[in-house]
Amino acid sequence: MFITEIWRNLYIRNNIRNKLLENVTIVMTVRYLNENNKYLQYIDHRYTNICVALDSLDEYSESPYRRLINIVEIHLPTTTLTKDTFGTDNSIVHLRIQSCLAIESLPDNIERLQLRYLDRDIDDSLQLPRNLLELELSNFDRDIRPNSLPSCLKTLRLSFNFNRPLLPNALPESLTLLSLGRCFKQSIGAGVLPTSLKELTMGGSPITPITNQLATAIFPPSLESFTITHDRFTTVPRVPFMVTKLLFHAFIFTKQLQVNDIPSSVVYLDLSRYTYKLYPNVIPYGVETLIASSYNLSIDVNDLPDSITSLDMQTFNQSLVNLPRKLSRLTLDSFNRPIAPNTLVEPLKYCHLPNFQHNLPPLPSSITYLNIKRADLLDLSILSNSCAKELVINDLLSPVVFNSSNGNNDFKHLTTIELVSSKYKLKAFIIPCTVKNVILLNYDFDLDVNAIPISVSSLYYSSNLNTEPTLHFPNSITNLTMHVNFPIRVGLVPSSVTCLSFMYHQYRLPMNSIPPSIRKLVFKQNLELPLEPDEIPNTVEKLVLQGWITDSLSLHSIPRTVSVLKSNSFIKDIDSIIDSKSDIILSNIFQ
Repeated sequence: MFITEIWRNLYIRNNIRNKLLENVTIVMTVRYLNENNKYLQYIDHRYTNICVALDSLDEYSESPYRRLINIVEIHLPTTTLTKDTFGTDNSIVHLRIQSCLAIESLPDNIERLQLRYLDRDIDDSLQLPRNLLELELSNFDRDIRPNSLPSCLKTLRLSFNFNRPLLPNALPESLTLLSLGRCFKQSIGAGVLPTSLKELTMGGSPITPITNQLATAIFPPSLESFTITHDRFTTVPRVPFMVTKLLFHAFIFTKQLQVNDIPSSVVYLDLSRYTYKLYPNVIPYGVETLIASSYNLSIDVNDLPDSITSLDMQTFNQSLVNLPRKLSRLTLDSFNRPIAPNTLVEPLKYCHLPNFQHNLPPLPSSITYLNIKRADLLDLSILSNSCAKELVINDLLSPVVFNSSNGNNDFKHLTTIELVSSKYKLKAFIIPCTVKNVILLNYDFDLDVNAIPISVSSLYYSSNLNTEPTLHFPNSITNLTMHVNFPIRVGLVPSSVTCLSFMYHQYRLPMNSIPPSIRKLVFKQNLELPLEPDEIPNTVEKLVLQGWITDSLSLHSIPRTVSVLKSNSFIKDIDSIIDSKSDIILSNIFQ
């Protein structure tokens, strides 16, 4: 009753609606906007973006609703764009220009501009929007004249083929992010980069490396993040000494890193494809996050500084020794070697070893997340004194016993268990009664009574079977997600569930198979069959259709109780749905 009274309050209802539609982009044509404008009462353009694609200006110019359109993508190869092209009363803040004949000027209210092709200099004769904050230029290789970019511009992304000299004052002092493509090989002298710049991306190639360019470049002291992409060096390039974040993306090292190649200011370091030996002091003390995806060499004493708290090495499969003393997060996707006692110690909290198939040594009490390959090689007693909250087992091959010999539950902090591709059937009372979230991926066995404890409130269940096994879900579950290939029978979904999600839906939902307790119903993938009347109970308040709908959505298939409808698909008879439901909130349903 209290909730009903709140919803009847127009002010509160409108605020709820605006929050739900905040930062949502609705894609449609101008014709659809003109012909189906009844839903406009549900949209506040201050919170919701309406995007249209134009290959003709006539419909846009004549539309009485064009002021609601704030994102426009244009394909006008025979049109010269001026401030008057879109009318003086336009509300465009984001403009994507795929093609046009020429550009003379653009409306000042545009904040984000993307140009697919611009074959002219940027100078005073090109009147860019004065309020422009973000500019992206693709296929652009012309001069940028000093003081020609808007003085409030914050982000500038130049295409991979841009290779023109940048003169002092060509980039505004407001700029905080600059991305230069792989072909840019011009010198960067004094006054070229603005003193406000924080993020810089530069690239190269085996033919045109940027080593010499970086050797003489002058960087502002404000620079915090530096990214080098697509290059191959025989000499490691000079890196700005002041950066705290350094990334080598799609970068091929052809020489070993030496001491002082990495500035001592770096806190976050991504070495991407580095495969050479790391020796002491190459990684400076002060680095806290190290990503070395391709590194697969031994770690000797002092190779890694103790300042590292997060270590991610995807291909590493050597002896695990000499880890940093402050390490709290360890990610080793390919690692499968024995681990000696006292290797994994405090303050380690996150331990991701999805391919590890050996006996695990005692873990520190600081562990909160553990991901391993096989539970049969895991002595669960090593977790009993830890603060482990989440356990992921990628291959359950034998029984697992969480309880100690005296029958007590020693896993007081464990709240989430994920079993992936289990080869063993869960027995009753195996999962500790502290667990609230269970994820069963590719689980192809019966689920007996008490296999899922009554403490569990959230269950993700997926199976490869085409016929339903014997499944017993406890009545404690309130959030249930199912990814199955078999029909949903009446009584399968517990009456306690309030949020039900289907990852895949190819069968009819029998009447009463969705219990009246359901308030939110989600279809995450394509609807192979249209929803029919009585499939969805009259208690559902929120309906989410994340996939595509193969047929039109019937008015009679949506209960009158639904107040929020979200869809990524075009709904043909949306007008009749709107007419019949005065309180419905529409999101992402038009295109």
